[in-house]
Amino acid sequence: MRESTLSPSFSDAEITAAMAWRERMEAKKPDAKEPSEAEWIAFTEWLEVNPRHRLAYDIVDFTCAETEQHATALESALHDSDALPPQRAPWWALPSLQSRRFAAVMGIVVIGVAAAALNWTTGLGPAANTPAAAMVQTTNIGERRDVQLTDKTSVVLNSGTRIAVAYDQAFRKVTLENGEAFFDVVPDASRPFVVDLGHAQVRVVGTAFNILRHKNSVTVTVTRGAVKVLPTAGKSADAGFGEDLAPGDQLIYADGQATPVRRKVDVANVTAWREGRLVFESAALSQVVEDLNRYYPEKAINCDGSACGISFTGVLKLDGQEAVLRRLQEFVPVVVVAQSDGVILRSKPLN
Repeated sequence: MRESTLSPSFSDAEITAAMAWRERMEAKKPDAKEPSEAEWIAFTEWLEVNPRHRLAYDIVDFTCAETEQHATALESALHDSDALPPQRAPWWALPSLQSRRFAAVMGIVVIGVAAAALNWTTGLGPAANTPAAAMVQTTNIGERRDVQLTDKTSVVLNSGTRIAVAYDQAFRKVTLENGEAFFDVVPDASRPFVVDLGHAQVRVVGTAFNILRHKNSVTVTVTRGAVKVLPTAGKSADAGFGEDLAPGDQLIYADGQATPVRRKVDVANVTAWREGRLVFESAALSQVVEDLNRYYPEKAINCDGSACGISFTGVLKLDGQEAVLRRLQEFVPVVVVAQSDGVILRSKPLN
């Protein structure tokens, strides 16, 4: 197969595929529809199946962006381009662009892009994929905060959460060190959004999802779009990871767990914490207590053996700790007993 003249490392087929994906995912034509979830998944898989694909896409995207930015000036400068001798349409010309004028415009742009392409392929220039210094965002216990990242992606940080953000030219990477966060990711076909969770990572192009990383457990819940959960380097991919999650899907895994648990959930209940509420459905009181302790630093909440197994279904408003515990007593047959190091929930004595 003949290799392209811009970079000897890419074939016509690879560049043509990259151009086709860019045209579809950018959806810049007036009548173009936004890419579907299936298309985003297919595009992400195409990028990930071979490192050459991402590099080819980066070069094509850069070339086309430069052309679009300077199209007016170049067209004016080449007003008399009809006098140019006929030339064969180059490998990068789409059928709708195969004209001598566009060929001349792209010829000028490619001269400027060739150096950038060389840097991409050799790793010498700014596209050498050097990560930026991490930006750390944290919340205290009981605090919630909205954060907007440099690409306009929004993140809502729940109580006691810490993230480290490090974007580079290939990936938008966020490490969720602990806590809970809701991500609404701005689509960027050239740079997938990756959340590092230690033993696994979440990878998307543009979607919305919630992640809770607490103690030794991670819970990923998708509210919009599609999310892929992958093992990190050194962890076997056949351990139940490599999952594609759709809206309403939730994946739960813990350290040492052989296979993650996947289930359907009500995403509005999972993300109700953003409005200052916790929603429980047939949850053991021990789980309720554990969740409440993530929000209140004043007094540790515990339950005794018999009370811990009580099932609770209901909504708790996250205002003051005393108010929450008072309402909890109205829902379940427990009493709150003050202790020196916190409070304990005990089953009400039978009359």
